[in-house]
Amino acid sequence: MAVKDDVIKSIEGMNVLELADLVKELQDKWKQSVEALKRSHLRKYGNPLYVLPWYLILGESGAGKTSILSLMYLAQRPTRGMISLFGTDVTTARRSQLPAIRRRLGVVFQDFRLLDHLSALDNVALPLRVAGVAESEIKRHVPELLSWVGLADFMNSKPPTLSGGQKQRVAIARTLLKNP
Repeated sequence: MAVKDDVIKSIEGMNVLELADLVKELQDKWKQSVEALKRSHLRKYGNPLYVLPWYLILGESGAGKTSILSLMYLAQRPTRGMISLFGTDVTTARRSQLPAIRRRLGVVFQDFRLLDHLSALDNVALPLRVAGVAESEIKRHVPELLSWVGLADFMNSKPPTLSGGQKQRVAIARTLLKNP
């Protein structure tokens, strides 16, 4: 068993995340099954838990830290065990239910996932445009959020001209825009 039963509760008391007997197996280059979460641990850092939930996923190289994050973000399904997000068991949920759950999550990827041909403003606005949000709302909220993360002077800059930290802040702004 890789990850023991663990629950993260929201302020309202709803289980935001629940993990039970979670295992993810991958195949190595010889097509042998390998437990990807073998030595990972979910640890709470903050007290009380429901007020300031900070979590660390600890493990040595190859322990499955990235695997558990991709399971939690619903990019993969576990081999065994249960993941519940916002009261829904996503391991048994229909595929059609997953997009609504994903929209409630905020994820900042290590590689930022920015489009190089779009400005910082347009990278942040892209999910809103895809969702059909009015351009007037986008023009009202996106610049404010970019200012909040310290990028007021870089709204029209494209990712290749931004530093790594600035790209990270664009990704953070895009994530926060969803109000996860």
